[in-house]
Formats: sequence, C-alpha cells, structure tokens
Amino acid sequence: MIINIVVPKLNKTKYTGGLVCILHYANELHSRGHTVNIIPSLPSEEPLWFKKPFGNFVGLAKTAILLRLFKNIGSIVVSVAKLELFSDPFLFRDKTSILISNLLLLIGSRFTSTNIESSLSRDYLSQIIPKANHTIATTYQTALTVKAIGTGETWYFCQHFEAYFSNESQSPKFAYVDAIASYHVGLNLIANSTWLSKKLSEETNSKVALCPNAIDHEVFNKQKKKKNSNKTVTIISYGGRDAEWKGFHDMANAVKIAREKLPDIQIVWNVYGDALLPEDNPIASYQSLGFLNSMQLTEAYNTSDILLSASWYESFPLFPIEAMACGLAVITTSKGTEDYAINNETALVVEARNCKSIADAIIALVTDKKKRLYLAENGQMMSKKFTWEKSGNKLEEILVEGSLQVLDKNKCPPK
Repeated sequence: MIINIVVPKLNKTKYTGGLVCILHYANELHSRGHTVNIIPSLPSEEPLWFKKPFGNFVGLAKTAILLRLFKNIGSIVVSVAKLELFSDPFLFRDKTSILISNLLLLIGSRFTSTNIESSLSRDYLSQIIPKANHTIATTYQTALTVKAIGTGETWYFCQHFEAYFSNESQSPKFAYVDAIASYHVGLNLIANSTWLSKKLSEETNSKVALCPNAIDHEVFNKQKKKKNSNKTVTIISYGGRDAEWKGFHDMANAVKIAREKLPDIQIVWNVYGDALLPEDNPIASYQSLGFLNSMQLTEAYNTSDILLSASWYESFPLFPIEAMACGLAVITTSKGTEDYAINNETALVVEARNCKSIADAIIALVTDKKKRLYLAENGQMMSKKFTWEKSGNKLEEILVEGSLQVLDKNKCPPK
C-alpha cells in the first residue's frame, strides 16, 4: 500500500507527543513494506529528533519555492511586456496571488494569521500530495484538506478532541467550528484512546475505530535508581506548554497543600517543558528541567519517585505511561488515560480541577512507600502491554479492512 500521512508543520528539533506517535506509526508501516509519505502541511525541515526510518519526507525545499517565486516574477514581467495584464485584469490577479502565496511560503507562516496560514497550507498541499491508497489527516487543520484532495481512502487519525483547545487559536470561534466540522466531513475516523473513541462516536453518531498509542520501550525503561532518604520524595511533572487545560495551576496548589501538611518531608518538584508559572512562583516553587529529549526524559524519570499529572482531559498521553515504564508511581486524571491507568492498581486516578483530590493523592504516596512501590510495579507491568509493534499491527489492520470494505461496496450487484 501507498500511505500518505499529512502532519502539521514540523520543527527540526522540537516536537509534541502526537507527532512522536504519528512517526512511530509511520516507522511501523514502513517496516512492513508499505510506502509511507510524511507530508507536512507547510514547508518544513526533516525532523532530527526521530531516529528511526519512517518512509519518504515529502515537501518543497526553500530553494524550490524561491525558484518558483522567480518564475512567477518572470511570468508577470513577460505579461506586462506583452500588455496582457491590461487586457485581462483577472490574469494579473491570478498571477499576483500565486506570487504572494509563494512569497509567504518562503518567509514563513509565522508572519501570517491563522486563516491565511490555512489557505496557504491547502494551496501548498494540493501541489505536492502524491497519489496513494490511503491519505491520513492527523489534526483538524489537515482534515478538511485531506477530504478535498486526498487520494484513495481518506482517514482522520484523531490524537485528541481538538475542539476543546480552540481558545488557543488566534481565531477561537473559527477554530472551534473547524474542529467540530472536521469530524463530520466524511473521513473515516480513528481514535487513539477509548475515551476519544466514545467521545467521537457520540459526536458523529457513527462507529470510530480504536487504535491505542504506545511507547518506545527501548528508550523508556527502569534503571537503577538512586535511593532517596525517607525524608525526601521527588515528583516530576510535564509543564504543559502553557496550556491551561494541562492543569499546572491545579498541580501547584496541590503541591503547596502537600508541603504544608507534611513539613517534615522535603517534596522536590521537578518540571520539564514550558509551564504557566515561573520556578519561583508564590504557590509552589519547582526546579525547571527545560525541554528534554527522550533519553534525558528517561534519566529524569529514573531519578524521581512520582509522576504527577492533573490534565482536565487527555487522549492517551505519553508521559504517565512513559513514567510507568521507568518504574514510577503515577498520579493522573481519568479522561484519556483509562486504557492504562486503573485506580489503586496501576495509578492513583484523581478528580480533574480538584486540588484537594490531587493533594490527597500526593500525600498518600509520599507517606506510604509500600503503596508507591506497589503502583510502580503494577504500572510497569501495564506499560509493557503497549508496544509500537502492536499499535502498528492495529493501524495496518484498520487500513486493510477499510480497503476491503471499499472493494466490497464497489462490487457489481448480482444479475
């Protein structure tokens, strides 16, 4: 099979969990002999942070865009010399719009609004997307384009219910409508978690395929830990890239409560990635670890005791199950983690936006080492069930089944 996977614009050195997962799926499909094309929605540099082969990186380099820009200018100059633009004003409009489009692609989308960026992306993808048996969208910004110009069976592999995050866009109302619309344009939907599958089924009143994500066990695994004293417990959290729904304020308030109730125990709080509060904030100070690559993150997990997450909603978040694989006890909320977080068995599942619930869980694990070790052991065993080989098999199965359904629909009716 030839499989196109349309992704957001890629950064050479920075990434999100969703992009990591998509490239792991690409690696799995590629390793099975399928032709996989990774197609960023805007000109991008090939990512250096993903070390495994994932197929073909499809896109126009800046030199190619610059060459096209010169051709556009030359075409306009020739038309002016021939007086064509004066006799046909629509020709001038069309050639000028192409010129502006290529100019904006060259200088970068950061200088444009969200709506202009969306138009640029659609125009750009229409020029570079190859023919395939399957074309897969991975965000709502790519879904409408895939429906319009994708070849073969068209899919939307949803990594979250993105309508929830519309307020993070420059145009929240348009982003909300676009996100909701992306679920209704007729793409075959795939969800990465049980929670999201149910949510999308309710939204669309249709069946949604489930393909849970996984983690790289070659990277995330338990190593020999340094023994902390009984008077020191280290908690690690993801800062949440400035997104309020990641619950950073809730975590800070919960850590504050736990520190106040346990004055004789030093609760060290380490945070990686960007956060809504500075290190020396008045609620609960923490040590910033900055942006960590996978190997650095594994090391940080292995020098910690507890992973704390308080997101209002997630869809198979990687950091709790990565921490489980590294032998940490995990505190997390329920939405989107239910595939691996079972309360009092593999994690402590707390109520989102409830600082007392989160603080009680911190206090319980800080003061009860046996409970902490019990959850850590069970969590590590649970994490081993989620491998990229299994997830790759599942996605391949979904795509093949989709192809067979199309063939069955196209069969001629019996005479």
